[in-house]
Amino acid sequence: MGMPRSKIEAFYLEFPWLKFFVKKNLELQIRVCRIDVEIFKKERRRAFDGVFVESIHALDRDGDSLGQVGYTPVVNQSWLARLFGGYLMDDEIRLETLEGLFDRLGNKASRVKYVLLIDWPLATVEIYKAPRDVSVREYIETEIKRAREEVKAQLVEVDKV
Repeated sequence: MGMPRSKIEAFYLEFPWLKFFVKKNLELQIRVCRIDVEIFKKERRRAFDGVFVESIHALDRDGDSLGQVGYTPVVNQSWLARLFGGYLMDDEIRLETLEGLFDRLGNKASRVKYVLLIDWPLATVEIYKAPRDVSVREYIETEIKRAREEVKAQLVEVDKV
């Protein structure tokens, strides 16, 4: 069951760029979340037949796409293919994470304000954002540093015993 129409309209008013990624749909579920390290490491989900069912976009403050999490097909040259002078394509692909996309974006990654995750079969849209006036990259780096400090503090406590 989808969200109330008034709530969907409110999301499209708050995030006008959403209409470029997802058509308004009564079955749609939209939510806004704080970005976290787990989503930063997430790969696009695939269906059992290998078709991608999610798309993950990095957006700037205005909702313009800076890039999309992608993948690279892995081409294997098997002995059979070499015998006949060609290549065979495997189903295997190398998946990119949001972290990989940020590496690929280089300096432009500091402009990412939103991460948009669209799950097509479930008709869900998740808009991840960092706190106001902080880029997604800065926030993730702060969270990683905080987690490392917590682990170091735990190790110090264990060493005291």
